[in-house]
Amino acid sequence: QTYTIVIPAQVLFNRIAPYSFDGNFADELGNYTVATETGMRPDTSGTVNFVEGQMGQAAMLDGTNGLRLPNGFINSYNYTVSMWLNAQSLNIFTPAFFGDVGENGWMSLVPQSWDGNIMLWSNSVLKGSNPWFDGISGVPMQLDTWTHVAFSVSNGFVRIYIDGELAGETNGLPDMFTDYEGVFTLGVNPFDVPFNGMIDEVKLYDTALTAGEIKNLDVTPLSTAELLASAADLLGLGDLSAVVADLNMRPTGPYASAISWTSSNPEVISTKGEVTRPANGEDDALVVLTATITLEGESLTKTFEVNVRALGLPDPVVHYSFDNDDLSDATGQQSSGIPTGATIDQAGGEAAFTDGIVGRALDMDGSYGVQLATDLIKDNSYAISVWFNAASLANYTPVVFGYANADSWISMIPGGHHASTNAMVWSGTAWYDAFTDQALETGTWYHMVMVNNQGDMSIYINGEEGFAGQNFPDVFTPAPVTSFTVGANFWDAAFNGQIDELYIFDDALTATDVTQIYNSQRPE
Repeated sequence: QTYTIVIPAQVLFNRIAPYSFDGNFADELGNYTVATETGMRPDTSGTVNFVEGQMGQAAMLDGTNGLRLPNGFINSYNYTVSMWLNAQSLNIFTPAFFGDVGENGWMSLVPQSWDGNIMLWSNSVLKGSNPWFDGISGVPMQLDTWTHVAFSVSNGFVRIYIDGELAGETNGLPDMFTDYEGVFTLGVNPFDVPFNGMIDEVKLYDTALTAGEIKNLDVTPLSTAELLASAADLLGLGDLSAVVADLNMRPTGPYASAISWTSSNPEVISTKGEVTRPANGEDDALVVLTATITLEGESLTKTFEVNVRALGLPDPVVHYSFDNDDLSDATGQQSSGIPTGATIDQAGGEAAFTDGIVGRALDMDGSYGVQLATDLIKDNSYAISVWFNAASLANYTPVVFGYANADSWISMIPGGHHASTNAMVWSGTAWYDAFTDQALETGTWYHMVMVNNQGDMSIYINGEEGFAGQNFPDVFTPAPVTSFTVGANFWDAAFNGQIDELYIFDDALTATDVTQIYNSQRPE
């Protein structure tokens, strides 16, 4: 039997539908049908006039009309919507862009939401028991001013950009449009006051763009030569100082540029990004990768020096074994931990110790936590390994908590939170819920490891992977100072139980590494 597989061609700049409103309502690429004029509701008729816009002409919406885009305008879970807005008045929940899938829910880009700011707002039964989604920007819409607004969706992870700058990001927007044909509109929806102002240069992209791409394509558009230079600047492979997994060496790059790769040592890193690590005991391997980037017939090259780590566990930046009945770092590199109160902003008491999974363990009773040394992690590749035995399991209570500040943090939580009691890693306030497939029990020792490799996140319970996901927030790279605590955070009940053998690595671990740690420490 013969199968024919059709692979769609890469679209220039990943742009699949530009509506410029320069005297008409057509998609300039011809991929979609002409937008139609509506009245105050998507299913009514109206008239929309053209006025001077941000670029050429714009659609003038006066609070009594709108535009209906083609049905199925968005049909995937990876996309970017970009537009210029000039609001003449604001009403709460008035839509600039609206997608409706009937009983399955809706999505609305609103210039003014319940918090007074621009927001990507959604309500959908596809999200589960809590149907609401708030993509918060924290940025108010200015009146009588052209403002560029864009949002990208990457498998549910939403980023909102105002004038080409990242304004907010959060996870959890449901996939409403892949399996359901949506009704899409500009300025109107079935229930709210229509938009009063101008809309210009509405563009749909078939991928989640970065801030740099949005700025250079739509906010301050660059020439092809400038875009090519920008593509080289934006092209990255993440932290290359201690690579342990395959690299994402894609054949396409920013602005839908084409990329060809060469490797100075294909036996270690192939041109497809496949990594073969040197054997245990051998030296790490240094490989030079060269990318040739091509855009609209013009090309340039960019090189990357990659250090591929040999097989075997990396050295931890800190190891708290608690075997001397104290809070010292067993590696001798970091300062000792300091007890806090039940929350980390309270004065502490005295740490207690008891028998653990290996030697001695920290014995916590819910009345204190431990503040660790600062700046243990400063980038977006790391791993945390810890054993714990909970006397009680409470929502939100961490075994390990890492933070840049009270608004940017990660938390390893054995007892879950309001949505589930399964063990998880939680991050805020760019919210990310990484639930494992296990609800843990009290009175039992568990080994938990979280691994973040440039946003690719895995959680292991007793050596088995219980979660794998992408787009985990980068909490530590932008922070001037990073901090970690054991058993406590700023707000919630402190941990009650024993904690032992805490390791923090500034490199990602592999599944084999995790298994090695677990097998070396678990009881016979």
